[in-house]
Amino acid sequence: MVSPKRIAIISGRVIAGALGVGLVGVLAVGLTSVTIPSVSAKAPSVQVHPTAAAQTRVCTGPLLQPGESGGQATVIGGGSTVVSADSDPSSTPLTNSELSGTDQGSATALRIPVEGSTTPLIAAAQSQAVGLPELSGFAASACAEPVADAWLVAGSTATGRTSLITLANPGTADANVVLEIFGESGRVDAPGADGIIVRAGSQKVVPLASLAPGVEKPIIHVSTRGGHVLATLQQSSVRGLTPSGVELVGPAAAPALTQYIPGVVIPETPAEIEGDDTYDDRATALRLMVPGTVDAQVKISFVNESGGTAPMSLDATVPAGEVHEIFLANLPAGTFGVSVESDQPVVGGVRVTASNGSDFAWFTSTVQVGDSARIAIAPGENPRLHLGNRGDADARVTLTPADGEPIEVTVPAGGGASVPVTAGAGYVLAGAGDVLASVSYAGPNEFSSFTVQPASPGSSTVTVYPR
Repeated sequence: MVSPKRIAIISGRVIAGALGVGLVGVLAVGLTSVTIPSVSAKAPSVQVHPTAAAQTRVCTGPLLQPGESGGQATVIGGGSTVVSADSDPSSTPLTNSELSGTDQGSATALRIPVEGSTTPLIAAAQSQAVGLPELSGFAASACAEPVADAWLVAGSTATGRTSLITLANPGTADANVVLEIFGESGRVDAPGADGIIVRAGSQKVVPLASLAPGVEKPIIHVSTRGGHVLATLQQSSVRGLTPSGVELVGPAAAPALTQYIPGVVIPETPAEIEGDDTYDDRATALRLMVPGTVDAQVKISFVNESGGTAPMSLDATVPAGEVHEIFLANLPAGTFGVSVESDQPVVGGVRVTASNGSDFAWFTSTVQVGDSARIAIAPGENPRLHLGNRGDADARVTLTPADGEPIEVTVPAGGGASVPVTAGAGYVLAGAGDVLASVSYAGPNEFSSFTVQPASPGSSTVTVYPR
């Protein structure tokens, strides 16, 4: 065993040695000052200005008469399209060999080339009224940009309900499309929904019932493995032997913690429903889904666009992966913005039925318009532009028609507003910033809505570092 004295002697020697090394190091530093040369080099780079892609909007085309027993659908002519653009766009029809009656019209791609650094603005919208024994109602929709990912919040394949998904590919390469379908019982196992090929320059129609029959509350996630498509959903309803509405629904905003649905129109007299204990899609309802795996706690609040009192907010739990509907029986007549705040990303939209039950409309969530955008107002009864401000300051928006004096609209912070617009006209919306917008039609015989989309981004400078 080593004695304490021995340990002390060894430790003292170690400390003394360390001190000696330290003194030598200090003397060396003091006697010699070495300046290390610095070398710097800037990596060579090249500023590349990509040619901006043409501004493209795709119009879904005329309404379709569903085929019997899943047979070939038929194009119903008679729709109208309005275009508002900085310059005249080119128009290219998209083919669809699976439809009959395409001589009456088809999906169309509108394009404006980008010249220089300025991105041109373009908007287009279509509308159509139909009165057939099996299909009756009014539908309006915005022509929109094709994308690689979209969510459709609408539809039903319950008895008497028909939903057709249209996929339009205006590109020069085929698109490989995947449909993920969710319903009230969760994700639907749908063989045939993966790997749907939409040929370049064509449109394809997919009956939702062929993939997900008997689903009351579907939400469809549309994605591509190559190419971009415009996905829309045509929903129609027949009660007994009486047709009771048709609607064309475009993509809703992507899943997010906050969703806002502007311009939800509640009729003076609610549509008559069967009863509180029976599911009836004539009732005003907010359809929500959590795409993730964790249930969401959501708060639903309302903005009265006329500036009056808004109904009290609602709290709800939305099960993950299942489509959930929350009935909004507390909404009085008027126009409202519907805000959804959640602790998990959600997607959503609101369904409302006209007073007489002859038509219905879907109001979907949307995103900020941006500093400026064009708006096209398709023909229809009593069109109105709805504005919702999610910012912390009042927004002073200027709405300038193609012919006429500018209209100044103040949208209060956290509030909403609406103004009448002219059917068949085009407008430029400026100073929107944090504002979201939609267009509604709420006449005695026509009920529909579509959102106003922001301008597509132009190209930006890219820095390339050659190897």
